[in-house]
Amino acid sequence: MMDPMIRRLVGVVTTTGRLPGFSHAYHAFYDLVLRRFVARMREHRCVSSVLLKGSFARREHEPGYSDIDLAIVIRDDCDLEEMIELAKSIHAFKRRLFAFKVPVVGEIEVFKQSDARHRMFQGYSRHFSWRLVSGEPVPFSTEPLQRHEWIWYEFFKFLIF
Repeated sequence: MMDPMIRRLVGVVTTTGRLPGFSHAYHAFYDLVLRRFVARMREHRCVSSVLLKGSFARREHEPGYSDIDLAIVIRDDCDLEEMIELAKSIHAFKRRLFAFKVPVVGEIEVFKQSDARHRMFQGYSRHFSWRLVSGEPVPFSTEPLQRHEWIWYEFFKFLIF
């Protein structure tokens, strides 16, 4: 159940999102949230890269409808304490946005560098739009899906959404 205040806010944003001035302001706000998140992640030694995923990475996001989906790649030599601190930092960032009734950050996935180099990651990365926003380059695939992969992807996307 969505908080009534958030529902009203989303309604205002989706109604005014295509109006001149408002559209630019909402996009600038999303960019500000992303920059703040990236700055927070740069504080952690274990973060190697921050990637955008989905509509925001494709620059097709619509304020009020879209959220910012991210992937974080951490160094293989991170210890448990560093990972816990990173998780706390991510949680605090999202909690602060929700406290202000601004739910613009969506899912955040965390991968180790060795995971990102694995062959299965290549297949996974082809199903999403990815864009590096901070840190070291990540070896994700930019090849288009093959026809049979695309059909399965669209089928599962239909089932999920």
